[in-house]
Amino acid sequence: MSYVMLHTPDTALWHALIGEAQAASGHTLGQETEGYLVTTLMRFIGNMGQTPREHTNAMELLEDFLESGRIQHGRMQDVADQCLIFAGLFPDYAEQKQISINYFVELGKGTYAELARNRHDTVYAHLSRDFVKLMDVLQNLRQLDDGYCCLDPLQAHELWSATGSRNAKKVLERMTGSSLIMQGDNAIH
Repeated sequence: MSYVMLHTPDTALWHALIGEAQAASGHTLGQETEGYLVTTLMRFIGNMGQTPREHTNAMELLEDFLESGRIQHGRMQDVADQCLIFAGLFPDYAEQKQISINYFVELGKGTYAELARNRHDTVYAHLSRDFVKLMDVLQNLRQLDDGYCCLDPLQAHELWSATGSRNAKKVLERMTGSSLIMQGDNAIH
């Protein structure tokens, strides 16, 4: 799969914002992965300007999956992208739905991995492998934007212990004033 990125001012701005978020998160994304993330964010933000019905369709896609456990053929990329957006920018959505953020992480990683297998595409393989990094970058992007940490202590602990999220660990350390280490399956400080 090749993504043609035109260097418009909007694209350059998104790349700069993602660069700042990468620096804040301590992660460095590959060029293809960063390009995919920029394209996904531009598409997501562009969809926010759609009519309420068009925007609702994207939400309904994910909600249909949550209810049925099945993804419509041809919609796997949309589900994986929505999982990334929700885990990274809107973890409070998971809380509203009484779903673990880790569920979105595992579903997104697994769906990107399946896309990589089905389409023999290394970009999707990288997205699956780097899903937690991408989530961390997006959480830092949100924090840079509004100064608000989008994770509560329980969400941060769950993400750190289940996924090794650097951002979740950083949030916990800031909240507790302690350095945390993982020892086996137990977090200690």
